[in-house]
Amino acid sequence: MNNRIGIVRDKFFSELWNQRNFASADSIFTDDFITEAIALEPSNWASIHGKGPESMKHHIQWWLDILPDAKMSVIDIAASGDKVISNWELRGTMEKAVFGVQPTHREIIIFGCTVSVFLGDKISLNKTLFDRLGFFQQINVLPPSSELFKSG
Repeated sequence: MNNRIGIVRDKFFSELWNQRNFASADSIFTDDFITEAIALEPSNWASIHGKGPESMKHHIQWWLDILPDAKMSVIDIAASGDKVISNWELRGTMEKAVFGVQPTHREIIIFGCTVSVFLGDKISLNKTLFDRLGFFQQINVLPPSSELFKSG
């Protein structure tokens, strides 16, 4: 198995996200690590979360505050050169308000894809796209797609 796939699957998803071993972030990410959204974002990651391993710890904690029982699952993973592409699913129960929306106390399922770019044996950049439409529909910010896209 490609060692980079193992770092992403075993350390990033399993240790950091699912076991909440935040100390492992220091061995996963470079000191100048950043995340970029693949989709257009009103602000950039570094301005909100900073850089380096601490930024990912902060980001994951933000999600865990909202979905305290969150678990990440890798659906598919592949590597090419210095990149690892992960198709993933995040599941958890919404227990805290987010974006002014009160908790639903229901399971939320978010699908996404992350391209991790390596520098040596550490991740220096993550480029992530996740299903914001589905997320906002599940927390009742937007109506179901059938309502959004009906004709007439």
